[in-house]
Amino acid sequence: MAIELVATYDNGEPMAGAQVVVYAPDDLSTPWLTGVCDDEGRFTFI
Repeated sequence: MAIELVATYDNGEPMAGAQVVVYAPDDLSTPWLTGVCDDEGRFTFI
């Protein structure tokens, strides 16, 4: 199962290069996964 995020500004423009930080529900102080959105504002992880 993959999860895809699509990040956009209010005007619909993609947030290209936006940093993504994912935390585990039981540890909100340590990042579990980090990454960067692509040119279309997309970030996918498994």
